[in-house]
Amino acid sequence: MPKILEEDLGDEFLQAVAFNLLYEGDHEKAKEIITRKLTNASTVLIGAIMDNLSTDSLQPFGESLSTEFLNAILERYLDLSDADKERIHDNYEWFKVSFEKKLSIM
Repeated sequence: MPKILEEDLGDEFLQAVAFNLLYEGDHEKAKEIITRKLTNASTVLIGAIMDNLSTDSLQPFGESLSTEFLNAILERYLDLSDADKERIHDNYEWFKVSFEKKLSIM
């Protein structure tokens, strides 16, 4: 799974599925990939990232995520076109609610 993400193999849907599977098996490795690939992440991948992190927002891993890390994800979302934002609007809303105390920009 990491190879698919690290080498940008397949389309954005394959990337999102690969991320989902990686995240389930290794949160820390998934976080490393987010950190490296966030600036070029596709819309669907950003949605998958938001969903997975939101799912764990009340778990120790989710609670340990830094404000800077979470805000970087939010900033990437805000940089999307309006059409792309609409595609993952539900993911964004859940992310926003899940991490409202750590997100400084909205």
